[in-house]
Amino acid sequence: MRVLILVDEFFASRERSMLARLEIGLADEGVRVIHAVPDSDLNRPQVGAMGGVFRSMVPYSRRVLSVTRGLAARRIVRNLALIDDADEPDPIDVVHVFGGSVWELGRRLAGALDAGLALEVWRAGLVQRAVRGPQRSGGNRPVFLAPDTAIESALRTGGVSVRPTYWGVHASEPPREVVPPGRAPSAMFIGSGRQTKPFQSAFEGVASSFQRNGDGLIFVDALAARRAGIWKIAERLGVLNRLSLIEELESRRDLLLQGDFLIQPESAGEHKSVVLDAMSNGMLVIAAADRFISCLIDGRTANLVPVPAAASGGDAWSAMIDRLLARPADRRAIAASAHQFIRSNRLASAHIRAVLDAYMWMTASEAIPFPSETA
Repeated sequence: MRVLILVDEFFASRERSMLARLEIGLADEGVRVIHAVPDSDLNRPQVGAMGGVFRSMVPYSRRVLSVTRGLAARRIVRNLALIDDADEPDPIDVVHVFGGSVWELGRRLAGALDAGLALEVWRAGLVQRAVRGPQRSGGNRPVFLAPDTAIESALRTGGVSVRPTYWGVHASEPPREVVPPGRAPSAMFIGSGRQTKPFQSAFEGVASSFQRNGDGLIFVDALAARRAGIWKIAERLGVLNRLSLIEELESRRDLLLQGDFLIQPESAGEHKSVVLDAMSNGMLVIAAADRFISCLIDGRTANLVPVPAAASGGDAWSAMIDRLLARPADRRAIAASAHQFIRSNRLASAHIRAVLDAYMWMTASEAIPFPSETA
């Protein structure tokens, strides 16, 4: 079986680790994976490692507009033909799309390649698009892949074809101790910064708690910090010397997973494998409650701040950090519980098996071929 994985720029910049795990796992099962990635991603410094893992990649222009999708699809097909001439003659069986901005490009590719189409619904905002999309009338519908139970339930309610492919990660054994004695704590902020008030509230709360408890280090995604105006808040609170802004922090797993607290201030219904990685590695996840993220279970895998409180100043966030810093037993208990949740429910091996099962189901003899696309 051959699979073309198409990713958009936003997803590629944040989920390289998961995409690499997926390719390696599928390759172990005999699946040949080719990645279609935005041309901007080929020049990122971090992509050197990704390119070393991925066996085959074809670029496409990130400036794909509605009027140029047909052209972009034909160029990708031509690039695939060049790979075929040099290596693999077999056809593409499935086009697997990560990132809502390239769903339509994926549809055109699936039609041109006479392949099945799998669309990853990685955020809640894509559910209604899946339910209301034009693919619901006539022809073979794409299959929507759900990264967790909450998204799966929402898709099933909408009556679309859905397969559960719950995201997973490798489980460290045993998880390390967070906030060890004699070391200042550290907090890693992830998110877009578009939900400004929750982001600012969380930052104020964490910074205030760290100041009361002997200071600590705070790392924030640089783009999110700019959107949310974090620099000015840090200046007002007098914590600039404790703040580091990191470009594309979510992709820097080598740095991020060394932190003690993973802070997710926004309730955006966005699935992030870094949250699972944090749980696996013993980090303490503190997040705004989010009904679309079923792995966030208050008191079991994370400490959750109710949505109204998350955006109403830093008190709720500060109290949460204060409690955890003061109670080592509570820290150990929830870190162990989250780690066990990963081992029982969210291993990378289970994710890979689920994706492979979805591919096999899509390409079964009774499946209806996706209609060809010539535009």
